[in-house]
Parts: sequence; C-alpha cells; structure tokens
Amino acid sequence: MKNARGHTVIRPATAEDALQIAEILVEDWKMAYRGIIDSAYLDSMSVEQRYQREARRYRQYTVAADGNEILGFAWNALIDGEEADCEIVALYVRYAKRKSGTGRALFLHSMDTFRAAGSMKPVRGGWRIQPRSTVITSIKPTRSKMATMYSFT
Repeated sequence: MKNARGHTVIRPATAEDALQIAEILVEDWKMAYRGIIDSAYLDSMSVEQRYQREARRYRQYTVAADGNEILGFAWNALIDGEEADCEIVALYVRYAKRKSGTGRALFLHSMDTFRAAGSMKPVRGGWRIQPRSTVITSIKPTRSKMATMYSFT
C-alpha cells in the first residue's frame, strides 16, 4: 500500500501479512544463521510451519509495505523495568530490500511509537540510544557474526 505520494507505508500488520512475515523470517534465519545454528534445523524450517505461528501473533507487528509486498517488520514491546521501559523485540527486512532504508524507517517508527507512549529507556542489547533523545544525529553500523547492529547518537 503506497500512500498518495507513492512512498512505502509503515502500518500495523494484518492477517493477510502473516504469510509474508513468515517468508521473511524463514529466509533471514536460513541466511543469517547458517554456520552458527545446526544446518539440519535451518533446513527443516518451512514457511508453512512458520505461518501457523505468525497467523496467531501478527497483531504484535508493524510492517513496512510497498503495495501488497511486505518489505520488513518490527515487533515492539512496552515493558515494566527499572533499566528499560521499551524494546524492539525483532526487526527484520526482506533480504532483497536491505540497504533500501526500510530497516531504518522501521526503527525510527519504533522510536516514535515509544516516545508517544511516554517510554524512551530501551533495552540496550545491541542499541546505543541516548535516553529521552529526540534526534538521532548519526548511524554507525557494526558487523558481528550474528547481525548488523547500529549505534545511534
């Protein structure tokens, strides 16, 4: 679904998105974790099987959509903790759409969602974010075996 200006739309996921969410997850796991997780397990992953899970929990996701194609999705959660009050549980981008700005758009949308809810102390696993910051001044990718992490300052 593009808006009137023809841009990618970030919106809540619908039941119709669950299959594409499953496709993105399975593709990403098979590519990202090959050599890290047992190949037999990765080879056994199927979109159909994953779809059953995503069809039950799609409401937890926000998607980036271009027409009917889901480019990526984020799973955000508000949590009740001393050290953190919000978390990006997962953020995936379709492999063919990486480096298109989709991940960044989903991340920034997540931060806006957290701010709107009055939360801005994110879980800091792979992220470095200035608490209560309203402006991200730079993005610095750092590669690891598991993922690309970004430092936002």
